[in-house]
Amino acid sequence: MSLPPQALTKGEAFAVAALTMPYMVLQSAGRLIGRTLSRTPVAAATAPAAPAPAAVKPQAPTVAPSTAFTVANRVCSADIGGLKVNFFQYFDAKVIKVSCRANRRLQEATFTPAIADECGIAYDLDGAIQWIRERGFGGARVQSEKTSSQERRGVVQSNDADLSAPPLNEPYKSPPMARPGLAKPRSQKPASTGAAEPFTHTLVPADERQGRPFRGRILNFGEETRPARGDQKAYVTYVLRMESESMEYTKDFIGEHLQELVEKNGLSIGDLITVQLVGKEHFQVEVNGKMEPRKRNHYSIKVH
Repeated sequence: MSLPPQALTKGEAFAVAALTMPYMVLQSAGRLIGRTLSRTPVAAATAPAAPAPAAVKPQAPTVAPSTAFTVANRVCSADIGGLKVNFFQYFDAKVIKVSCRANRRLQEATFTPAIADECGIAYDLDGAIQWIRERGFGGARVQSEKTSSQERRGVVQSNDADLSAPPLNEPYKSPPMARPGLAKPRSQKPASTGAAEPFTHTLVPADERQGRPFRGRILNFGEETRPARGDQKAYVTYVLRMESESMEYTKDFIGEHLQELVEKNGLSIGDLITVQLVGKEHFQVEVNGKMEPRKRNHYSIKVH
């Protein structure tokens, strides 16, 4: 038979109340917080959902075009007299700017189509290189200033059709410079002075336009079959193919005399040389008991 629980004394009841009071307070606070969080506001339940803000794309900064400088259409450099000379060609302005720094001084010159016509050279980067190499910066500046003053006075009448910018794969070719005296047709043979002697050689000098020296690097050389043109049949000849100093285009030099010069100078692919057509060598050979005229190109080569 169990005994009924005895009532706590006043001291014991106070001790139990003191121990359980913190837990009861925490429990009441937890229930109050739970009811607050689970309660849904009436305004939030009835108000329509606000649309999500649209994504804002970052705008690129506005850069105003600068007129402080103009970019050149073509650029190259060449070693002239041990100095590095820079060339900048501008198609719209129809001018090639040349600059070089020597002895802490900046030297500049301007190459124009009018100067190219006056000198009888092509208006391109290679023509500008040849112009500086022949005249130097002193002579180039004097000529450019003289030509500019003439153009300002209206002495030089330029033709816009002739001075248009060349395509990228073909350099500009200026018209040949007028030469004093009577013009001689290209097909004209040397004047006969009487009965031709066997194996007589005559050298007819090339004109200034054809005899312009060409400086560049060797790409290839050897015998090639040249295609037929008009009434002329295909033929085999010796070809020396070179790349211009500005690396803009290539040029072929044709003639059996080139083979002798290549072997004599011990040339190889990549060599930097200057080739110049000296003239046409006219001679006679005996064929089946008869003397027949022949001709070939005569060149000179300078190795750098």
